[in-house]
Amino acid sequence: SCFVRDRSGRAKRISGCAPTHRGGDRRTVERKLREGFQRWSMDEATLREKSGETVERILRAAAEVFAEAGFTGARVDEIARRAGVNKAMLYYHVGDKRDLYEEVVRSIIGKSAERIEEEIRQEDSPEEKFRIYLRRFAVTLDENPVMPPIMMRDPLLEMFGQ
Repeated sequence: SCFVRDRSGRAKRISGCAPTHRGGDRRTVERKLREGFQRWSMDEATLREKSGETVERILRAAAEVFAEAGFTGARVDEIARRAGVNKAMLYYHVGDKRDLYEEVVRSIIGKSAERIEEEIRQEDSPEEKFRIYLRRFAVTLDENPVMPPIMMRDPLLEMFGQ
């Protein structure tokens, strides 16, 4: 048969496979089956990983463009070009320009906030907590040179055209 069941149980026709009762070669059918199973065996974690790599490229490119041009000056075409994706892929993975801006800010500040929270939780002294906050904030600025230009703009005014 030229059909195989995928993981969900649905029957899928194997491309280029002629049924054996119409003169198809049994070895061709078996080879197509093996190739099909290999393609379908790419697990969801691998797919998520590849998707995650794409999102990371998009976010890095967007952070650069937003730092250079601000929200209103940034162009989705330029972000997509720098990320090595087309606009449709960018919209699929992240959303529109506003969603992209929010995700850039969230990814930078969110990671920093998580680290600060972890380190502060271990301290009792308010003075030491404040020192940790300042140190971690400085490290975040050092690790993310795009952050100051993004933060120096008034993002809410830019986003809403005020």
